[in-house]
Amino acid sequence: MWPFYQKVAELGVPIDVHVTLDPDGYDAAHAPYALHYVIARELDIMVETLRLCLGGVLEAFPNLVFIINHFGGGIAGIMERLDAYLGYVGPGCPGFYLGKELIHQPWRKYFDKLYFNMAGRQLGIAAVKSALTVISPRKLMFGTDWPFNFDHDAELAKRYIREIQQLDLSREDIDAMLGGNAAALLKIP
Repeated sequence: MWPFYQKVAELGVPIDVHVTLDPDGYDAAHAPYALHYVIARELDIMVETLRLCLGGVLEAFPNLVFIINHFGGGIAGIMERLDAYLGYVGPGCPGFYLGKELIHQPWRKYFDKLYFNMAGRQLGIAAVKSALTVISPRKLMFGTDWPFNFDHDAELAKRYIREIQQLDLSREDIDAMLGGNAAALLKIP
């Protein structure tokens, strides 16, 4: 992927990271119900998000911009665990990497560079509030992914937007989340 990242960095365009329909490697989530679809896809995008942060991609290409869909698969729920683990193994992560270290700055420096889309199947205000515990509102965007959960019911979209507008955030942050961040990132006047 390094040649691809190099070219995209030269072009100065963002990379949109989305879940795949049926990710490999999550066999334990296969069941006679939709567990694989609900969990494996989100776990896969969470893994990809962490691989970008911990794998040296953002260190090697500091100008790359990534938009991670589905709130990074709910990554907010495991961030403290990862921070704690990195704290246990010590500064600079000795013992964390199987070989040489791939990053030389705190991993959250790279995480904080990422953008996250707020649309996704059946996401509501609880997912937004959870994401806001670790993601800046200036890194959240609604509308860069197809909001499938809203495409057949405009009232659901209106309710979601109203709930975002009622969050205990500044008007500037709310406006940024509902279009300003995406417009600035994508250079839309």
